[in-house]
Amino acid sequence: MRNKLINRPRRIRLFRFIGRPTFRNLYRILSKPKVEGIDNVPKEGPYLITANHLAFTDPPLVLAFWPKPVEALGAANMMSRHIFGWIMRSYGAYAVQRDSFDRSVVRIALNVLQNGRPLFIAPEGSRSPTGMKPAQPGAAYLAVKASVPIVPVGVMGTEQMFAALRSGYRAPITMRIGKPYQLPDIPPHGKERHKILKNHTNEIMGRIAALLPSEYHGVYAAHI
Repeated sequence: MRNKLINRPRRIRLFRFIGRPTFRNLYRILSKPKVEGIDNVPKEGPYLITANHLAFTDPPLVLAFWPKPVEALGAANMMSRHIFGWIMRSYGAYAVQRDSFDRSVVRIALNVLQNGRPLFIAPEGSRSPTGMKPAQPGAAYLAVKASVPIVPVGVMGTEQMFAALRSGYRAPITMRIGKPYQLPDIPPHGKERHKILKNHTNEIMGRIAALLPSEYHGVYAAHI
């Protein structure tokens, strides 16, 4: 398992080598992208990248403009679709079932982090273009279990990208990277475990919301 995770198949490595710069250029053609806070990205070691999810163009934006290729979790229903699913599979994203606890995916994600690889996840689990919605606890669980820092990312403008093109202009989109932080441990058992995990999830989403304008805060406005 470990060697397989570290040494991804050649076709995936080749797709990332060609696809990441290709997608960067596509975003520059179709929009006006801006990346802020790139100095906050850790130089080495494992970490969890957490971002809000406005549109299906968010994950490719983060993965294309990140300083180096990182592993990613993606919604299984999206990976079964035609072009977008092919892109996700070709990149080597790991499929996650929304609103369910998949032990095999958790094991894969932990192995990725324990092998020193960064991992991208959108804690909301699905798109929320009108403001952040309640997130799943998976990101908090992984960060604590693997004892890795979290790098928050706020994405804005992607939900307007194609509507802007139809109106004849390129929308400004921004990917804002915050400072890494680490969550405290949670007890392995007991009644407080669920409450602490929920508080950790609120912390994760509050850190993302703090990188965004108020209209994106949604249910996490009070957690900034």
